[in-house]
Amino acid sequence: MSKDSRIVLSCSTLVYKLDRFPNLQDNLNAIKEMGFKAVDLAAFENWQNINPSMLLKSPDFFNATVDVIKNSGLKVTGINAGFSEKIEDPSEEAFTRYTQEFRKLLEFSNAIGCDVVTIQAGNYRDMDFDPLFERIAQRAEILGGIASEYNISLNLEGHYGSTLEKLDNAVKMMERVGRYVGFTYDPSHYIMQGLTLEDTRPLVSYTGQVHIRNAKAGRMQADMETGEIDIAEFVRLLREENYEGSVAIEYFNGFDADLTNTLELRDKLLAEGLVLI
Repeated sequence: MSKDSRIVLSCSTLVYKLDRFPNLQDNLNAIKEMGFKAVDLAAFENWQNINPSMLLKSPDFFNATVDVIKNSGLKVTGINAGFSEKIEDPSEEAFTRYTQEFRKLLEFSNAIGCDVVTIQAGNYRDMDFDPLFERIAQRAEILGGIASEYNISLNLEGHYGSTLEKLDNAVKMMERVGRYVGFTYDPSHYIMQGLTLEDTRPLVSYTGQVHIRNAKAGRMQADMETGEIDIAEFVRLLREENYEGSVAIEYFNGFDADLTNTLELRDKLLAEGLVLI
C-alpha cells in the first residue's frame, strides 16, 4: 500500500483531564484549536467524558450531547466506551444492563455519524482466566451481532490488564471472534511489556481502530524523546497490513499536560502521510 493511502488522524478527548475541561464542548474546541478535524470520543462511566448510563436514562442529555458534537464541526472517528456494568461480571442481570447501555450508545453513535465503537475486553485480575476468556468471547459475539444491526463496527481493545493483555491471548481471541468484532490496536500496551511492533503484526490484520501514544518497556506512556515506538515503522506496519481506518492520539490522565508530545506526535504522523480529513 502506498504512503498516499488514506489513514485519518484523530485526537482522543482523553488528552485533556476532566478537571481541565469538564465541559465536553470546551474539550472539543481545544482539540480543534490544535488543528484536528476529527475526534475519538471517550464515553467511560464515572471517568470521562460521557456516562453511557445517562444516554440511556435521559433523552434530554442524549439530545444535548448530540447537538454539542454536531455543532463542533469535528468528525467522530470512534467512541471508546466503558459502561456502568462490566463485561466480565458473570451475572446475566449485569450483562442485560450492559447490553441496554450498549444499544443506547450505538443509537448515539448513529446520531453523531460515528460507525466505530471500542469496548474493553474484561479485567481478569482476581478471576480465573479460562472461564473469563470464554465468557468474554461469547459476549463479544453477541455484542458484535447487535452492533451489526446498527451498521457499526465493534472492536475489542488490546488493553493491559484485560483478557487481551498477553499477545498470544489477544491473537487467540481474535481468531475466535474475528467474524463478529474487530480489534482496537494500541501498541503501547505491548511495547510496555518489552515486545516490538513486529511482534504485534498478527493483530493488525484484525484491526478496525487504532490508538497511539509513545511508550517504552515498563511504561504505558512515554514522551516522544524517550519512547521506543518508531512512528515511521508504526505507520508502515499499518499500511503493509492494509489498514485504512483512523488513528487517534491518546495520551491520557494528564501525562502530556502541556500537549508537547501530542503535538509532536501529530506532526510525525502527518509527515508519514496521515491526513486530517
